[in-house]
Amino acid sequence: MFTMVVDSATTNNIAIPVLYPFGVATNNIAKPGCPTQCGNVTVPYPFGIGIDCSIDPSFNLTCNTSSNEPPKLFMGTGYIQIYNISNSEVRIATKVSYNCFNQPGSIRRFALINLRRYKAFTFSAKNKFTVIGCDDYALIMVRDDAYFSGGCFGLCGKGYDVPNGECFGIGCCQTSIPKGLSYYNATLGTINNHLDVWSFNKCGYGFLVEEGSFEFGGAIDLSTERSDFVNRIESTMHVVLDWVIAPNESCGGEVNLCKRNSLCYDVEGGGYRCKCHIGYEGNPYLDPGCQEGRVMSTFDALVVKEGSRDEFLALANIAMRCLNLSGKYRPTMKEVAVELESIRISHVPFVVQTNTRSIM
Repeated sequence: MFTMVVDSATTNNIAIPVLYPFGVATNNIAKPGCPTQCGNVTVPYPFGIGIDCSIDPSFNLTCNTSSNEPPKLFMGTGYIQIYNISNSEVRIATKVSYNCFNQPGSIRRFALINLRRYKAFTFSAKNKFTVIGCDDYALIMVRDDAYFSGGCFGLCGKGYDVPNGECFGIGCCQTSIPKGLSYYNATLGTINNHLDVWSFNKCGYGFLVEEGSFEFGGAIDLSTERSDFVNRIESTMHVVLDWVIAPNESCGGEVNLCKRNSLCYDVEGGGYRCKCHIGYEGNPYLDPGCQEGRVMSTFDALVVKEGSRDEFLALANIAMRCLNLSGKYRPTMKEVAVELESIRISHVPFVVQTNTRSIM
């Protein structure tokens, strides 16, 4: 989504905007004549459902309404399901690989997500590759612009030794992947074919998942039937993708697609995005561009009368940075306090005087 509704609260004579991350410019979400919704997922331009509804083929989406289930949104022609689209990220369904062992032998499934055909998307560094099992390991190898190799082990001896909610190597391990990958190859292996743990752990699993979203269930996850575990993970756990406009270009090129009252900013690793100027809202990729927003209307009338537009927009800027999903770009409480104090001392605060009378 590309717009935010603004509300306000007042602290120490300073009105602080509170921003809610959902769109309000409902007439400026998708291209005219194109769907804005698929099930419960909003589809903002540059994404699009249907012919000539997206900014380029990488952003073409399919809304599957053919089954008796609620509509589902997919990348391209229907391989990767999308659960959410934001102004810099997409959340998609994950896929689970597994090794399962029984008396005759083993059952294997290797399920990976390949983004190479979708040039605008890469895996976010917010994801963790996760291994579940007591006799299992995963090795991750990638060849994009650079070679990356990593991995982790899931080991344990007894089911009752495995702690719930912890993923530090006892029955569960997680490892990071670098930002900017469009493909990875995970080799899921076993140390001893689960011979020593087969009574309570017949399968080992590997999957990519958004950091902080998966909670390891301990011995229950280790002993759950394969189909139940796989279905639970694939239906509830998501992978985060970063998206950009024109991966091989930058804001400094001859042309960028940011519309009126918006700002173009380069993205690390290539490409750029657009965002509305502070105090404006709408879709920065669609004409007529961003419109002056509702910041001013959310403040108390007396505060507006005594303050200035620049002061209110400065407060809105602080609030938007505080809501940044990435902690790296969120200001600390100390930094916020310093900025608020700077705004306060730049303006002589109004004082409401009350006449009092002493009664003798």
